[in-house]
Amino acid sequence: MGAPTLPMPPWFERFLKAAFYVPCAVHRNNRKWCNLYCTDCMTPVCSDCRDDEGSHCRSHNHLILQVVRSSYQAAVQIDGANGIGKLFDGEDDIQVYRANRVRIFYLHSRGPSRAENGRASPYQCEACSWPLLDSDKRYCSISCKLMPAEQSNRLHHKHQDGDPSFATPHVVGSDSDDASREHSNSSLSNTISDEQGKGDKRKAKCPRRSPLF
Repeated sequence: MGAPTLPMPPWFERFLKAAFYVPCAVHRNNRKWCNLYCTDCMTPVCSDCRDDEGSHCRSHNHLILQVVRSSYQAAVQIDGANGIGKLFDGEDDIQVYRANRVRIFYLHSRGPSRAENGRASPYQCEACSWPLLDSDKRYCSISCKLMPAEQSNRLHHKHQDGDPSFATPHVVGSDSDDASREHSNSSLSNTISDEQGKGDKRKAKCPRRSPLF
């Protein structure tokens, strides 16, 4: 069953397509990351964009959403002043997760189907087949609920076929980067250990002597 087609305000559609945890173009020198979203400017912003005295967002009292990174995927805070709960009521059918005790919605599909990732759960996302925690939920993310039926069906088939093009959009410092670095460091460490082990074995050998007779 595909996700229903629901009208989305312009800022919401851009919000779901935005890239987060990238350097802020305005405050690049301060090494700020875009982990917020301004619903009025309809663009990701950093904490300085929100808090600076002369910032456009602050002077015009724009509504800012807090974006967090959980399991290397973008999610949005539900509660609080920077939560999406006041603008979007999705708790009826979208799975709620927690990150550092903060309730969140994931923005995009959590991943491939249950059959592929080996997770056991009787409840599945209707759009991407991701295992759900609660029996009364229907979707694992906001995109899975708001995505048109045609797009949802295409996403489902792509996941079943193992197409990597529908993976979560790349986030700076994602698990793929970390995995690559860990693999390189592990390989280097193993190589050094092997060389040291060989050296130790050579040193431990007793000298051979000529027979007395």
